[in-house]
Amino acid sequence: MGLVSISGCASPGPTALTHSVRPLPGMDRPTAFETAQRALEEQGYQIARRDQTTGFIQSVPIEGPLRSGDARLGMTFTSKNRTRHLAEVRVEEAGGIVRVNCKVVVQELVTEAERFFAEQGSAKDSPGQTPIDRDAATTDEQNTVWKTIRREQAAERAILEAILNSSSPRHDQQNPSN
Repeated sequence: MGLVSISGCASPGPTALTHSVRPLPGMDRPTAFETAQRALEEQGYQIARRDQTTGFIQSVPIEGPLRSGDARLGMTFTSKNRTRHLAEVRVEEAGGIVRVNCKVVVQELVTEAERFFAEQGSAKDSPGQTPIDRDAATTDEQNTVWKTIRREQAAERAILEAILNSSSPRHDQQNPSN
């Protein structure tokens, strides 16, 4: 009699090690989702994907260096290659508590390096790849390789702060004095 073990490879959810996390006490999940999207847009991000069912929001990648006065400022990494910044927000509810998980990553364009190493790792003595073997019949976007080089935690904190500020009651009105 043999013992069979079946294990799956599931992607772990956001944790405090991979995302900046903040609870939103007193807010329901749909409201938190809309607040998070609005806060991302106010921070200068455009929304590429959003799925209210899963609570996932992803920004359009922003290429180029961070600008002075930009909420995403704080990057100290320099690269000769093109870089981009990508923001993801996840809104979750567990045990009646709504949490917002935010991750902003800086990615570097490494397409040419990947192609070079792929060719070097080939077991063939002669370059016999046809265009279809290399990249034909696919789009430039499919063939482009971006490597995550770091998280931008200052930008994560700015986004979460904007979400918290949007979700808290406004005290813009002055109290009437007697």
